[in-house]
Amino acid sequence: MDNSRFTHIRKVLARNKKLYLEYNEFRKKMFRELSPETGEIILYLLPWLLSINDPACPGYVEAIDRIFRVYGIEDSQEIRAREDAFRKMFSVRDGAVLQNPDAEHYLIEGLYTIGSVGAASQTPGSDCDIWVCFNKKDFNRKAWEQINQKLNLIKDWMDTHLNMPVYFFISDVTEIRMNRFGSVDEESSGSAQQNTLKEEFYRTCIAICGKIPLWWLCFDREQSVDYEQAAVMVADGDLMDGDLIDLGNLEKIDRSEYFGAALWQFQKSLLFPLKSIIKMALLETALNAPDDMLLCHRYREKIFTRKPGEPFPDTSLFTAGMIIESYARLGRTQLGAFIKECFYLKCDLRPDSSERTLKNRMADTFFKIQHPISNDKMQDLAAYDQWHFDRQIAFGESLFKHLLQIYAQIVEIGDKIVSKRVRRDLTILNRKISACYSRKPDKIAIVQKPFGHLNVDTFSLGLDEGIWKMYAGDERKQPLVSSQNIIFVIAFMVWNDFFSRSGVYMQPNHSNITIQEIKNLGEAIREMVGTYKTLDIDIENYLQEEHVARVLTISGFEKSPWSADENEYGAVYTNCWGELFVEQFDSLKDFQAFLKASHIKNSGITVGRYLRRSSTAYEKIIARAKHMQFPPG
Repeated sequence: MDNSRFTHIRKVLARNKKLYLEYNEFRKKMFRELSPETGEIILYLLPWLLSINDPACPGYVEAIDRIFRVYGIEDSQEIRAREDAFRKMFSVRDGAVLQNPDAEHYLIEGLYTIGSVGAASQTPGSDCDIWVCFNKKDFNRKAWEQINQKLNLIKDWMDTHLNMPVYFFISDVTEIRMNRFGSVDEESSGSAQQNTLKEEFYRTCIAICGKIPLWWLCFDREQSVDYEQAAVMVADGDLMDGDLIDLGNLEKIDRSEYFGAALWQFQKSLLFPLKSIIKMALLETALNAPDDMLLCHRYREKIFTRKPGEPFPDTSLFTAGMIIESYARLGRTQLGAFIKECFYLKCDLRPDSSERTLKNRMADTFFKIQHPISNDKMQDLAAYDQWHFDRQIAFGESLFKHLLQIYAQIVEIGDKIVSKRVRRDLTILNRKISACYSRKPDKIAIVQKPFGHLNVDTFSLGLDEGIWKMYAGDERKQPLVSSQNIIFVIAFMVWNDFFSRSGVYMQPNHSNITIQEIKNLGEAIREMVGTYKTLDIDIENYLQEEHVARVLTISGFEKSPWSADENEYGAVYTNCWGELFVEQFDSLKDFQAFLKASHIKNSGITVGRYLRRSSTAYEKIIARAKHMQFPPG
């Protein structure tokens, strides 16, 4: 290599290392400030637990092949300063000390977070994804099994002692370098999105302990830095005492990959709309400007070109600002304004808070100066938890409306870059959207919930002139659902995750149905089909012809308990696309015809039976029901 290039790379990396470590400490400080206990455990205790093996400590592996060690841990003053406290925490008398780096060990190259932790968008509801990076060639099968065992034991302890969910992803450095992350998500519709994951990693990661990602240091405002040459120098041991890790360069992301990632993200939005709309908007803006510099590159440049004394930019606020500005350039200011409100909600801010935390100071700059929201609007958004439930539902519907607008724009762009695989993805996703949100006869609708819940936890059922109505809380004005069929109302409650034995009651009425029967049927429906959140649908199902997958048959539910006439039949069923239906049948013949047709289409159909326990004809009815599920002929 040319000596001048060698000198330039070495000089740039040495300078940027100091700046990067300062930035990384800023992110750690933010994490500790937002989650003091959790931040301490993840940033300092976790590397220590991985690097020792004592019976008194979480993560102990009996008959360990050799010790694991996180790179550079022995040089961490923060961890060294806490080691006595860690030993005291677990009542360790002897042992449980960091080993000399020269001792035989399996090396963990580094621990890195990805996502919102240590950023303004971190909230009490955030989780923490951690990449545990190693060189597979240095691990034998036994070591691989034991690091998995150790991490699972540590996770079990964290699940018990931390409020923040923590997830570990054991990743081979070589695989990351080559953009092979395995299955990004088993629910993904199939499109590759490996580069978008790496872009998010570089833009949001915190180095908990271990080597510094080489990519982060390969920046110079005056002269480009050849990443591949720098990577060769790292591999040859010519740079900075081996404390850099080559996870691969990232210069460009193909539009088809942005498109695939957008489809996958839209699937997630069906359960997590507030979080997903921001990521969907980010992917749409990237699709609209495929030749622009990657966001992670722009963020890195922002870090290394900031003026001395200026605060570091926040990764989540920076990303939101890029989205809002992009929509402004496209003339879609209304959507940009809505995204801004969603992001304010996502950050869980309190405008009246007197705490001058890093998060509050940066959020004030963003929402009051750079991308202002009025004080009244901020106060209103901050009081979301006190909004009336129907306003929360209305906001959820508006949220999904905007999601569909973004999705439509993405699909329009995608039509120009579609492949056979992407076309398959679109088919799957369109059917999934239809399953969740289209209106069909006898179908149970899904209530839009921006945060996955509404500001209400009790529900009542009333009967008004032959119409059953379900109300939220003590409301009597606008029902959430109404139907002549009480089974339909109960199924609606279960499917939307409103049902609980202690949270439902019945207003006085002249029917013969008791609250106990309603609760019994609600539990039976939930056991049979779950809720729209829990139903697990294989993606291949969306390519099949529609058929009934699971059905709960219900006999004589609304009849008088003293009636021996069971000629009232109902069915609560899901189809292969994850839609829930409730049908009522006036005759045994019609009921049998439905069951027979369902069985012909799907011989593997799952059938359950529910019969009203208080009926005097119970034994007679249940005996008949067992023989009528799939009549011959």
